Amino acid sequence: MPPADSPFGRMAYLVLNQILSRGLTFVLNALVVRALDASTYGVASVRLNLVLLTAASLVRDTVRQVTARSADDRQLALRLAWLAPALATVVMAGVLAIERRADEAARPGYRIALALYCTSSVLEATAEPAYVAVQVHMLWASRALVEGSAHLARCVLTYTLLRTRGPALALEAFAWAQVAYAITLAGGFWLGALLRGDPLVPWRGHGCPDRRLAGGEGAHGPGRLLGAYALQQLAKYALTHGESLVLLAWVADAEQGTYALVLNLGSLLARFLLEPAEETAFAHLAQHARAAAEARGRADAHSVNAGNADAAEDDIEHAARAERAEALAAAGEVLARVARRLLLAGLVFAAFGPAFSRLLLQLVYGLRWSGGRAPVLLASYCVHVPVMALNGVLEAAVRALATPAQLGAFNRYLGACAVAYWLGMLLLLRAGLGLHGMVLANAVNLGARAAHHLRLLGRLFGPTTDGAGCERQWARKLLPTVAQAAMLLAAAVAVSALALRQRKEPVIGLRDAALHLAVGAANFIAVACALVRVETGVSVAQLLRGFVRARAKSL
Repeated sequence: MPPADSPFGRMAYLVLNQILSRGLTFVLNALVVRALDASTYGVASVRLNLVLLTAASLVRDTVRQVTARSADDRQLALRLAWLAPALATVVMAGVLAIERRADEAARPGYRIALALYCTSSVLEATAEPAYVAVQVHMLWASRALVEGSAHLARCVLTYTLLRTRGPALALEAFAWAQVAYAITLAGGFWLGALLRGDPLVPWRGHGCPDRRLAGGEGAHGPGRLLGAYALQQLAKYALTHGESLVLLAWVADAEQGTYALVLNLGSLLARFLLEPAEETAFAHLAQHARAAAEARGRADAHSVNAGNADAAEDDIEHAARAERAEALAAAGEVLARVARRLLLAGLVFAAFGPAFSRLLLQLVYGLRWSGGRAPVLLASYCVHVPVMALNGVLEAAVRALATPAQLGAFNRYLGACAVAYWLGMLLLLRAGLGLHGMVLANAVNLGARAAHHLRLLGRLFGPTTDGAGCERQWARKLLPTVAQAAMLLAAAVAVSALALRQRKEPVIGLRDAALHLAVGAANFIAVACALVRVETGVSVAQLLRGFVRARAKSL
């Protein structure tokens, strides 16, 4: 088991707590979906959920990334965090203005639900000042407890309201449950901050360092970073949630429900593994960025005060560059291992997911969902998971290490990708590919972004003596071996053969399902053990024993 204070240890802790805390919520969500028709689920999961995603992308993520870069100055981070509720209020007022003419007759209860969702977004933003300590000190256990409790409260209340008030008031049930989630989240973070005695007021107290921004990026550093990250999040919002905007404009509510169901199932890997890995990589690499900036600031200060200015500046500059190169090389090795293992996890998902898509929908959500278009769409989604896994962690690394000027260039590239992505989705929809066209457009978009990140990070982490070859040399560390690729392909063929035999049957029988699961489990165990052995040098049994011992010591 990796040490708890290492990047892999922090990531493992987040992943395991995500699985434990959200396992029950997944079961409750399945029960909720079974009780709804596709149209109602589409409105709740696409139209109303887009309200939450808008506030999270444009406000919460922007503020959290800037506070992570300025974490060494707690008061500056708090002042930035206190902007979140005001910014969320402005954004939600814009959403209400846009949706003021919504068709209430076609969607009963929609306006009330929309107002409650907007209120929930503002309440959730009030947690940001208390979240600063969680981000600065990397309190992963506290965060997992609070977020897991909030998710559980939302699912339990949603299911309870649907059972007591009926599917006719489903939108209001989703909305009140979302308010409960926001109250639990904000209350949990604030209670934890108060119990720990963390400073929460946005003014300077005794003993606080008088630094405008970690790394000495100048008096205008916070404003520049906030603007750069805001533009980046706006472009990322268009890229990540552009499909939801296209769904609202071009696709009926029932088709939105099918796509949302597939997206929620397909994104389980993202929620359980990719998001914790991305956040851990960002936090770890942001520390290297701050350290490099502080080293540069010390070098500049020494060069000004040196007696022999030219010679001293050359010596200090050489030492600073050597220190920065050594730190970046270490960070590059960690990032390469994380990215490679996430790519392998995505390839495992792509190998096994398509063959089990129909069986999974039948077991979890019932025949209403497994008999339509959802199984084939879920299979298409699984195939593009590897490029999603690779792009996510590489993009987190770029965000953590880029300077404001580099972030500006990065934002322009993301903007171009967003325009191309939207046009691609619209063209493929008009060409008759339907929802499969949206998945294909997203795969191409993620691949283009990952290629850009590989080139940028290859220049940063690769050996500087090899010229253009440094990019390829670092990128090769991320690729699976030929033996690993052949093993995954063989497993995919074995499990897909059974799925093709069952395709003509209207319902997968108990005997066929048991055979399919047995073959899939045998192949998965063989693949997992081989990959873990090669990547870590230890067996799965040793990893499990290490985790059990670590958990026992923490109790």
